[in-house]
Amino acid sequence: MAGPDHAPVSVRDALARARRELGSAARTARVSSTFAWVLLGLVAVRGTVGVWVGDEPLATPVGIVLTVGIAVAFVAALVGDRHRRRRDRLVHAVAMLEVADLVAEHDDAEGAIRAKIAPKSDESASTAAADPDARTGMATRAIASGLVLTCGALLLFFVASAPTSRLVRWRFLDVASDTSSLGLTTTRAGGGTWAVEHHPEATGARALVNRVGEPGAGPAILLARETSARDLRAATRCKVSADAAAEAACGLVFGYRDEANYGLARLDVARRKLVIATVRGGIERELAGAEADVVKGVWHELVAEVHGGDVRASCDGRFVVEARGAASPIGKAGVWVPAATEAFFDELALDMHPTNEVLDIVPILAPRGR
Repeated sequence: MAGPDHAPVSVRDALARARRELGSAARTARVSSTFAWVLLGLVAVRGTVGVWVGDEPLATPVGIVLTVGIAVAFVAALVGDRHRRRRDRLVHAVAMLEVADLVAEHDDAEGAIRAKIAPKSDESASTAAADPDARTGMATRAIASGLVLTCGALLLFFVASAPTSRLVRWRFLDVASDTSSLGLTTTRAGGGTWAVEHHPEATGARALVNRVGEPGAGPAILLARETSARDLRAATRCKVSADAAAEAACGLVFGYRDEANYGLARLDVARRKLVIATVRGGIERELAGAEADVVKGVWHELVAEVHGGDVRASCDGRFVVEARGAASPIGKAGVWVPAATEAFFDELALDMHPTNEVLDIVPILAPRGR
């Protein structure tokens, strides 16, 4: 039984369809190429900025981010090139159809023209399967699929193999005149002498103390020697002596690079204030602050949580202050006291989270609680 007859396609209909396909191919080629160049530019900027700030852009995890970006840009470039070739073919086809349309307008025997065009259309359709460009398109899709699967596998492997958090704690239960034996190191002379001494009001009757330093000296900072992180949770109990000077304060440092560059969360007892600050080039700048019920001679719990550019500090679980967009580099963490103040620390806990920039970009992949 013969199938239904198919109405012949007029030259004008074929021309309209070819023009639509030409517009679609041109837009796709333009968008794909633009996306590829923009992505390559972002990858280049990210790598350059990484070199400037010193976070080893060619090492894990930043290297994987750059690799994935380059691979995706390459796929976009392949797609754009494929559609550019298709656009060029369509430009030629549109030109031929426009000529045929002009002829058809001046030819009274339009049916004869349709009869001549139909076999050519059938011939074109029969040869499409043998078109090298069609095979190229299939190869492009296969390469693109392979690259996407490879990038996805690398991403999942990196996330699965990322190191877990590391918790380090000091309870200061043993007397020690040399804090280096505890894995702690001082950063400068003159800020005051650090030691673990007998203190009846501390846990286990021992506390870390910093005595008053030299007049005009910079703050005393004691760092955890073998630790370095960008994202962390630091906690301590500290107090300043009842007869402390007007500069009475105690705090936590994080992202420490050197004496002139670090982040700080402190209890400003003199002003009864909880403060988040940053020190850059030796100049301190207060980022956020809030009133807090802190007094001399009383233990206060201080917690600082750092993730990326966000810092959150709390005092005694009640007073909270936050600073967003405060860039924190990878660095050491520890405790901080002004040179003119005698202060005590009952405990120090550093819960350090591995810096994972892939999880920063795709946070849904991060484990719960991060």
